[in-house]
Amino acid sequence: MPSLPATTRARGFLHELKRRKVYQVGAVYVVVGFAVAQGAQYLFEMAGLPVVASRAVAIVLLLGLPVALVLAWAHEVRPEEASPPPPVSSAVLRPVSADAVAARRSGASIVVLPFDNISPDPSDAYFADGLTEEITASLSSIHDLRVTSRTSATVIKGAGKDTRAIGAELGVGYVLEGSVRKAGDALRVTAQLIRADTDEHLWTERYDGLLADVFGMQEQVARSIVRILELHLAPDEDRRLAARPMEDLRAYESYLKAREESLRWTRGALEHALELLERARARAGENAVIEAGIGYVYSQFANIGEHDRDYIPLAEQHARRALELDPDNPEAHMVLGFLYQEGLRDVDLSVHHLRRSLEGKPDDPHALTWYIIALSAAGLNDELSAAAARLMEVDPLTPMSHGMLGYALQVHGDLLGGLEEIETWRRSSPGGSAASMFYAHALATVGRHDEALTILRHEFASDAQDDVIHFMARLLKAALEKDPAAMDAVLTEDSLAKAARDVQLTFYTTTFHALAGRRAETLRWLRKTVDAGFKNYPWMAEHDPWISRYRDDPDFRDLFEEVRAAWEAERA
Repeated sequence: MPSLPATTRARGFLHELKRRKVYQVGAVYVVVGFAVAQGAQYLFEMAGLPVVASRAVAIVLLLGLPVALVLAWAHEVRPEEASPPPPVSSAVLRPVSADAVAARRSGASIVVLPFDNISPDPSDAYFADGLTEEITASLSSIHDLRVTSRTSATVIKGAGKDTRAIGAELGVGYVLEGSVRKAGDALRVTAQLIRADTDEHLWTERYDGLLADVFGMQEQVARSIVRILELHLAPDEDRRLAARPMEDLRAYESYLKAREESLRWTRGALEHALELLERARARAGENAVIEAGIGYVYSQFANIGEHDRDYIPLAEQHARRALELDPDNPEAHMVLGFLYQEGLRDVDLSVHHLRRSLEGKPDDPHALTWYIIALSAAGLNDELSAAAARLMEVDPLTPMSHGMLGYALQVHGDLLGGLEEIETWRRSSPGGSAASMFYAHALATVGRHDEALTILRHEFASDAQDDVIHFMARLLKAALEKDPAAMDAVLTEDSLAKAARDVQLTFYTTTFHALAGRRAETLRWLRKTVDAGFKNYPWMAEHDPWISRYRDDPDFRDLFEEVRAAWEAERA
């Protein structure tokens, strides 16, 4: 947080004196001390004691004044230590100091720590997690507020660090924490907002009500933070804060459980998520949030390598139905943005839908990740840099964020910088196949072929795995070994179909052929890459260490010019 002017710090100090009741204690002490001194002088005169005795009392009282003021400063009473709040929804609002106001105007940022589940039934933890996610999502819709992702918030809370350490590590000015108690239909939510660098508790609030009141509670928490941080709400942001995802609370509970399952990214968990979402839809009827959720689950089947030919059309069908019900639904736009990379192959529409998604939720790490990939294919490198920086800001403790930053650096031609970030990703994700594969690729781009081969031979020795990452690893290994027969063996009918669905995978297949020196295959796959909508001319013609070798080759020249023209048109 930037340093503040001396006048601002002085105002903040004076405000702290007032907040800690130092003024009141000093005034009371002076009044009582004066009365004691007058009384002592009268008694001493009646007893015939010397004047020096009454002066000694006055001196003792005078010396006690600073002690009383210091004790008043140190022994402040915080809102959460006061008497319990009344049983209805109520707030205890602490005045915000001047330096806090100045800090928030320079750019507000917050982390919502996972709310504690203090319900009698431990299995209700999903509800506390869901409430945390909903509040995070509501705050994420406010463009003037940077909100740390749920994944990084979960990691930092699990580390058991204090508020100051959390603020420093995440680079946020404020921390929101709270608890949820759900017992039958009764619901209690408590929340408190803390300034990270001073540990000052700015606001505490408790809500008591029924399960049916949950959306109102979420909205009140979000609006209280908007008020405390003096944020300006645009009309669409105000509308999002007031939105209610669905009326049926049992359907909402099923939806929250489904979202927890969908984030596990395994086939079993995704199948369970679908069951829960179908149950929610049976109760609530057609609903944009539920339809988008179903679309997301189907899209993740494709994302984890379950390339059933029905998954992508089903994901598209539900995402489009969600947009018919709510044209601004961020998750539906995110699903379509992903699908236009994974199966529908239209870079421009991928960028379009992901922009729409981020308009509603600017800090969504999943949307930002897919947006980075879409921008790299479209050649919008300035936006790519901004998106990668934003992802690192909102999700710094997720290792994949370093991977995406490394990827963005590679696209810009900073191969050593990309290697460093991807190495951080791998170091933070021991055993992660994606991190290992892309680290091997990053090593190869800077000429460290032996190190890359060591990783590929040891960590991808088995042919049992047939997902996209293992396909890329085997193809890269064969390319580094300059083994054309091995490359052709990897390019089975199934893997060719996978490569044809994904513009990024098509590009990487092209560059691996160039690495192996297979000129004719490179030309054929470059044609596939251009036909898939790839437009990043600087990456292809200047920064990729292998494809760029063919830039002046007469047989390649027309393709390079085609990409350059598309890239310049995209930028214009």
